[in-house]
Amino acid sequence: MDLVKLAEIAKTVGLKGDVRCYSLTDFPSARFKRGQKLYVGEENAPVIVERFRDEGRFVVLAFKEWPSIEEAETHLHQSVYIAKDEAPLPKGYYRLEDLKGCEVADEKGTKLGVVFDVLSYAPTKTLRVRREGGRDFFVPFLMGKFVLSIDLDAKRITIKVMDGLL
Repeated sequence: MDLVKLAEIAKTVGLKGDVRCYSLTDFPSARFKRGQKLYVGEENAPVIVERFRDEGRFVVLAFKEWPSIEEAETHLHQSVYIAKDEAPLPKGYYRLEDLKGCEVADEKGTKLGVVFDVLSYAPTKTLRVRREGGRDFFVPFLMGKFVLSIDLDAKRITIKVMDGLL
């Protein structure tokens, strides 16, 4: 089963086992709805969302399986996942993990490198592209301005090369 990372547990909240998590999704109300089955930690322990509160970059979650603060404390600093097939994306949205490993080319089709990492800087995400025999370069993830097209099936991203980018 393919899983998608949704959040990282930061700390407990209250005495009833609620946890405050750093959210990694653009769709928290759809991913953390009551009754949603999620998975926690490297062992992918299944949990069911009982309560959810959106606090911007953070979410507060309560799971049926964690009725007390003692149970929640055993899961601090672990990741929260969802099954990929239960988390479809709207058209024009991409999972950042899916962009890693994509070949990056300019408008003429010349290969420039491969996406090595996706950095989350304000105000936008940034692609870190590794070149063979050269220094890495960075491309702001702005569709239409820098990123012209993405073909995940072909693992290829076409970018507009502006002066100073390379």
